[in-house]
Amino acid sequence: DSAWLRLGSGELRAALKLVVEVHGYQIFFCPCFNADPHPGNLIALPDGRVGLIDFGQCAEMDAATRRGLARLLAHLAEPESREADEEVVGAMLALGVRTEKSDRQYLAFLARLVFCRVKAEWLQHEHI
Repeated sequence: DSAWLRLGSGELRAALKLVVEVHGYQIFFCPCFNADPHPGNLIALPDGRVGLIDFGQCAEMDAATRRGLARLLAHLAEPESREADEEVVGAMLALGVRTEKSDRQYLAFLARLVFCRVKAEWLQHEHI
């Protein structure tokens, strides 16, 4: 959409921050949320507002799952350490996530890969 191209970098950053906050609000406080957020489902409106479209893939979470996801994200926000990884693994297991070999180190890595910024060293052969 050409309206995105007219936004300055500060405006674009603010718009994207708002989109992330709205999506988080949907996940944790609304009965259902858009389970398919991607740039194609955003519209920059001429007046500077952001439009969210295509709610064709919505999902619901029960309260226990929401609490579990919140717990996982809180532990992922902690600096990486063995203790933090154990908390991440505990949160993943509580959410029902399992691996074929029950590898706790891989489970912590998987959580960071899915929910955190990808680090270049993660793409090295021994991690893949």
